[in-house]
Amino acid sequence: ASICQGDKTQLAATGGGTYLWTPGGSLNFDNIANPLANPSNTTTYKVTVTHPTTGCKLDTTVVVTVRPLPSIQVTGNASVCPGGNPTSLTASNNNVVPGTPSYLWTPGNMNTATVSVSPTVQTDYTVKLTDGSGCSNTKVITVVMSPPPSGMTTNVVNRSCLAADGSITVTSVSGGLAPYQYSKNGGSYQSGTAFTNLDSSTYNITVKDSKGCTFSQDIPVSITPAASSASITTGASGCGAPSGNINIGGVIGGVSPYQYSIDNVTYQAGTTFSPLGS
Repeated sequence: ASICQGDKTQLAATGGGTYLWTPGGSLNFDNIANPLANPSNTTTYKVTVTHPTTGCKLDTTVVVTVRPLPSIQVTGNASVCPGGNPTSLTASNNNVVPGTPSYLWTPGNMNTATVSVSPTVQTDYTVKLTDGSGCSNTKVITVVMSPPPSGMTTNVVNRSCLAADGSITVTSVSGGLAPYQYSKNGGSYQSGTAFTNLDSSTYNITVKDSKGCTFSQDIPVSITPAASSASITTGASGCGAPSGNINIGGVIGGVSPYQYSIDNVTYQAGTTFSPLGS
């Protein structure tokens, strides 16, 4: 006889008046013709049959082979983000048994070794693995919800008045699970934290963590205003060599440091142009 671990099998003997089975610890009765055997390991049972009138005894044996249950291992990521990427779970049998195993996952009634699940709340998944010998075992794995990113801080450089050279750099992310990826206005994700060459506009920046959880925030990029006014003083040139000058100060608007030009070609950091002719 052959059974799976934990199962029972019925033994049978005939032709006697009395019966005695040994060992009797894994039998429901050791003194009947057909006891139920529930051994934990492969066991050889001996039955002594005594004839009811002659008292003659006859011994015989029977072996009950106990096949081990599958030792199930489940691998995969047991946490997901609500609404994020699904996770894969894979069941395998640590016991090497000839034949092709079968699988049943619930909930979902999925019958492959690897399943893809995307629960929206914490969920217990049970896999039943039946090995090639017909023995079955179950294992439960709990898939929990991973908290998504909850915020980000950014550094914004406004565009200049002459070119679309603004930028947004994500400097930190709150919550979620690193590594993070970043997207601008629903575009493809990147590992870099900076978005450059931006015009003045409002940009939707999305951070996605390793579980697929996302957080989005609208970030405005403004245009840096040009300098709007300055105070200019002049000094007249004399009759001889050029000695005039122009002094610039009190610049309003724009972003310092400033540079200055009197011909819109050559710029300098100094605020005085001299000597100048009339």
